Amino acid sequence: MSDYSWDFLPDLILMGLVMPVMTGFEAVQEIRETPGFRETPIITVSASVIDTDRERSRIASCDAFLPKPVRAGKLFGLMEELMGLEWIYDESEPEITGEESVPNDADIIPPPPDELDALYELARFGNMDRIRQRSLHLEELDEKYAPFARKLRALAEDFEDERILALVKQFIGN
Repeated sequence: MSDYSWDFLPDLILMGLVMPVMTGFEAVQEIRETPGFRETPIITVSASVIDTDRERSRIASCDAFLPKPVRAGKLFGLMEELMGLEWIYDESEPEITGEESVPNDADIIPPPPDELDALYELARFGNMDRIRQRSLHLEELDEKYAPFARKLRALAEDFEDERILALVKQFIGN
């Protein structure tokens, strides 16, 4: 790695642990030995929740450990902390047409249980693309599911997996 000439230096590195040639830990050690990368924040990203992997990440000079599925809010929080970022949010309300407005919970008719189960699993794994596709399918399935589908799609667009789980959970078993 140290033989490579860099045209730019990354501001942040997200490092997986499982790779074909070397482990993520070995890669981090090589990265840290490369001039210009000693201070670059490195976040280990892994599906492993074993405490030893977290500890090995710390020993290998990683700055943080992030479990998969990666939650956008946690990643952004670590970026803020490690890189000294300050997020700026647009305070204005987006214009929403009547057709695309997000409905009140009182207007929502949930889809059948098998659809709710599928959505729950997709949300558990953070698969927002499939959730958006499924929301379109629900609208095609029956117009009465359109308010549920629009709310679901709005949450998926904002990567709100926890809120999608809560939405779906409230209707499972009813």
